[in-house]
Amino acid sequence: MKKKVLKQFAIFRIASIVVGMAVLLLTLPSCGGKNTSAKTESLGTPEANNKEFYDTTKTVAEKFNVFIESSASMDGYVNGNTEFKTCLHRLIGDIKADVLENDSNISLNYINSKIIHIKESTKTFTDAMSPKSFSEAGGDRANSDIIDIIENVVKNTSQKEISMFVSDCVYSPQSADDIDKALDKQQTDMKNILKNKVKSTPNFGVLIYRFVSNFDGIYYTKTNTHININNNQRPYFVWFFGEKSILAKVSESISHVVTENKAQSVIGISGYPYIPYKTLNSAPYHFTSAKTNEKGEYIFSFVADMNCLPLGKEYIENINNYQCGKTNYYIKKIEKYSNEPYNYKYTVCVKGPKNDFLRQTTVEISLKSMLSEIPDWIKKYDDPSGEDYNYGYNPKKLRTFGLNSLIEGVKDFYNSSDYVTFQIKIN
Repeated sequence: MKKKVLKQFAIFRIASIVVGMAVLLLTLPSCGGKNTSAKTESLGTPEANNKEFYDTTKTVAEKFNVFIESSASMDGYVNGNTEFKTCLHRLIGDIKADVLENDSNISLNYINSKIIHIKESTKTFTDAMSPKSFSEAGGDRANSDIIDIIENVVKNTSQKEISMFVSDCVYSPQSADDIDKALDKQQTDMKNILKNKVKSTPNFGVLIYRFVSNFDGIYYTKTNTHININNNQRPYFVWFFGEKSILAKVSESISHVVTENKAQSVIGISGYPYIPYKTLNSAPYHFTSAKTNEKGEYIFSFVADMNCLPLGKEYIENINNYQCGKTNYYIKKIEKYSNEPYNYKYTVCVKGPKNDFLRQTTVEISLKSMLSEIPDWIKKYDDPSGEDYNYGYNPKKLRTFGLNSLIEGVKDFYNSSDYVTFQIKIN
């Protein structure tokens, strides 16, 4: 070990003894149960931490699986030259180019009561979709259950693979009785699908987008009543399943399509025990001789590599999505940073007596999970009783029956309080 590294390590160990903890302490909940705090043993230096992280984080997929629900309720999305087909063509093309290790390793499928492999190229796959192609492909198109379909997709997503699942996600109960109980069961089933999956793929996650398309066909209510919708709007959902670092690559790849279509998203992933970051103009993770200015403020900065998180710029740069461990410091600014691998810079203000040295403290800044609470857009686009179209199509109600129970199930599993916590010692 070089003398410089030994010196940094010695400083780190002395600071750890003084405060009774490692300088780098990341607080993370378990990925499927109650929130817990866990200490991550330090690897010694920022460089070693970074190497450990990058050695175990893979951002490309070995295989891309596409599953398009082909139940009868989906016919209206593929009847003609719809926005649905155009958008899917763009999504598939971008992921093929940006996320796949080998761009020929793609599996194209319809799915209802079973998986039906489609022998088309990615160039012709979406154009060939139609009510006729769905019908001729077979399977039980009348009685497929959304939770069974999701379970089938998840089971057929192996490690290092990414799966894309597209559906209207409308819940179709066998009867209208005890709807609340039925939705509670769907919520539990969604949670357990994920719980079982992480046994074999610990870093498994899910990324869900809501899109809107013109729809020309039949909408099936919860009592199986047929409502004709003639070239009007209906929402649909694109789910991505896979390891969270690959999901981050997917999120980056399709961001322009998401923005152009004004799509909304929600993410279910476990937190990271470490994300590469470093303090600027200081010892590793440590500012010494920190003295406030005439306003009683001490300003410092650190940078972080947030590329591993499937989060958009808007979420990362929103200060309201962070929480601080104490009240005597806060984030002043978050901005893009171009010195790779770090892509975001955080400026932090610590308050204290004017023109005086700060007392010894540890700054903790956490990026909160998107699922710490159900996002407002989920509630806005959820049809809680399945009665929106009882008296015919209503263009003001682009809602989906059963959506909230699916997302609640995702939340129940990924109930993390934060994605990561950065810690920096002052004095």
